Amino acid sequence: MDSINRKPRGLLYALGLAVVLICAATAVACGVFLFIGGMSCASAASASAEFTAVGAMYDRVSQARGRASAERAQGRAGYVLAADDGFMLVYAVYADETDAAVVAERLDCAAVTLRAESVSFPSEDGEECAEALNVIAEVVTETEKIWRQLDEETTSESLSVTQLKSYADALRPYKDAGDGVGGLADEICGMLLTTAAGSEYPLTADIKYLSAYTAARLAEFTAAAAAV
Repeated sequence: MDSINRKPRGLLYALGLAVVLICAATAVACGVFLFIGGMSCASAASASAEFTAVGAMYDRVSQARGRASAERAQGRAGYVLAADDGFMLVYAVYADETDAAVVAERLDCAAVTLRAESVSFPSEDGEECAEALNVIAEVVTETEKIWRQLDEETTSESLSVTQLKSYADALRPYKDAGDGVGGLADEICGMLLTTAAGSEYPLTADIKYLSAYTAARLAEFTAAAAAV
């Protein structure tokens, strides 16, 4: 498996964070001062975030897609990512660049940076838009914790599914946010629920795919938004 042997940061923390994220949608109305992903709800700019995808590089997308199913069956993400020098078949995405470098060296594979740019929202619901992007970034880091725990056999699949559903609940209040953010939030919410429902692949592979997909979509969306 792709995981690094390290202790998980705690299931209670992950579940507790989901509750905090749910509260974020009503933080302004309640007058509560919350921080999500290091950002205050008083700001209309999302936080920047950086993730590292680790996997095998291919010259053609057909080659990467041809191997995707086999990699997912082995518990890897199997997500195909378009990179500057080809197509990466992602094994997993890491929030810590050092962790990613260790895994890439051990597996003798490549590493690609996925950066979520900080985006400013001057619109009336700018705070809500910024919060939504921060929550989506948190989904990447929190799902990494889940698949690590699954690989280390320190959690159960049933508890992991409960966590995924709680993150979907955290994103649901943002589905009507403006500037296209609501659509992205709804998309990731749907992915969380689909992952929770299970598939023919191991749950750890499905969660790694979700994490990679979310990181890639967030990077793509923020790059386009920041360029406007």
